[in-house]
Amino acid sequence: MRNSFRLVKTRQQSAIAIVVALMLALVGAVVFITASASAASPTTIWGKSKPVAVSLDHDKSGAELGTTFTPATDGRVTAIRFYKLVGQTGTHTGSLWAPNGTRLAMVTFKNESSAGWQTASLKNPVALKSGTHYTVSYRVTAGGRYATTANFTGKSESSVLKVSQRDSGVYSYGAASTYPRSKWHSSQYWADVTFVPGGSGGYSQPAPPKSATPLPSSTSTPTPTPTPTPVPVPVPVPTPVPVPVRASVPVPVPAPAPAPVTGWPDASNTGYLGSTADLVAKSIPSITSAGTVIDHVNLSGDTFVNAPDVVIKNSVVHGGNWGIEVGPNATNLIVQDTTFLGGDNSAIMDDGYANNVSYVRVNISGSTDGMKLSGASRLIQDSFIHGLSQTSTSHNDGIQAYDGSNWKFIHNYITTPDTGCISMFEGQGNWDAVLIRNNRFVGGGYPLYLGGSTAKNVQVTDNVISNWVYGPYTDQGTAAWSGNTDAAGKPIN
Repeated sequence: MRNSFRLVKTRQQSAIAIVVALMLALVGAVVFITASASAASPTTIWGKSKPVAVSLDHDKSGAELGTTFTPATDGRVTAIRFYKLVGQTGTHTGSLWAPNGTRLAMVTFKNESSAGWQTASLKNPVALKSGTHYTVSYRVTAGGRYATTANFTGKSESSVLKVSQRDSGVYSYGAASTYPRSKWHSSQYWADVTFVPGGSGGYSQPAPPKSATPLPSSTSTPTPTPTPTPVPVPVPVPTPVPVPVRASVPVPVPAPAPAPVTGWPDASNTGYLGSTADLVAKSIPSITSAGTVIDHVNLSGDTFVNAPDVVIKNSVVHGGNWGIEVGPNATNLIVQDTTFLGGDNSAIMDDGYANNVSYVRVNISGSTDGMKLSGASRLIQDSFIHGLSQTSTSHNDGIQAYDGSNWKFIHNYITTPDTGCISMFEGQGNWDAVLIRNNRFVGGGYPLYLGGSTAKNVQVTDNVISNWVYGPYTDQGTAAWSGNTDAAGKPIN
């Protein structure tokens, strides 16, 4: 009995010890999850305060109003937000969009206050990838109105959610919710996300122990039986069959490429130089088929290019909001020998961060800005940007530049009544490997804004610069400067 009692007691103590150990392990796991999760605090683009210079827009159209942004790290969107002013009415929905316009999430705002930041949590958080461009938006119904700040030039309040300093505000009109990508004079519409950087908290289940693989038992190796040597069989030699000689087919000679522009680019050697009678009038809202060629077309309205290997040449583009917008999938786009006329915003809205895009011998006039650029590998060569549309509130830029690398501006003629010919505004983006060579720049407060501390490996060589208001350049930063002169040939240092 005594021995049996000791055995039972020992078993009870062992069971208690096992339970305690398991509880401690679970507590440790919970502590680990909590510690990891607390390290990644939620963040938003615009913070908690009332937006700067915000007002209630008089527009009563049904609209989708958004913000384009880029996370600097992987993470999850857990909620959608927007800023509301007194006077905004109706039911609001929020959406999150992928770069190609696919809706990733949609939520309805409930129990809204009369003004201030409104938040709707997502039932299923959406994972975002670092360096990818997303859009968050909310929808107002017809008559509902919305909050806006015109000519906005501010930055994100978050270190991990990046926005363009001037053109992150986007919108679309329609009776239903649609992907917003139109822009209007740097207007901001105060759509936002709640973003949690990192993964699911850093906790992962331990891998199950691997079962031991049994070693094969040694067995005796059988002695192989010798194979008899085969006797070779003679093979008959076939009679050669004469090969017919094909008649030679003449190889077509491709049409010669247009000669490089000699002298400075102007209306005589850039854009479409043929007869407008040879053009086919079309409106092409979007191009989504790879390898599409637009040749000898008179385009009207906005054209969204979002497919690889597209070529637009020998054409005239009459812009709406812009002439063409370049989407994220427009890799290897070539635009050449084409004239752009008008556009309420910019003639070319290259803001989709596609790779490897070229603009050669284009002639741009009549738009507020000539081009807006972003992405890796851009070539702008032998082109003429002039006659931009100026209003009392416009800030005209020949080329307004955002994030990018490996850019080449070679032998262009750019003139602007305001702001700059090439404007890489410090803090508005990050640039690496930019070559500005053998161009003619006329006008602007400063013809060149060179990126300051947010640009590196910038070379400015052999350009002719004149007619500035304050100086030939600003925000030089570390830009290498050589061989540049004014119109009289006097060196500019």
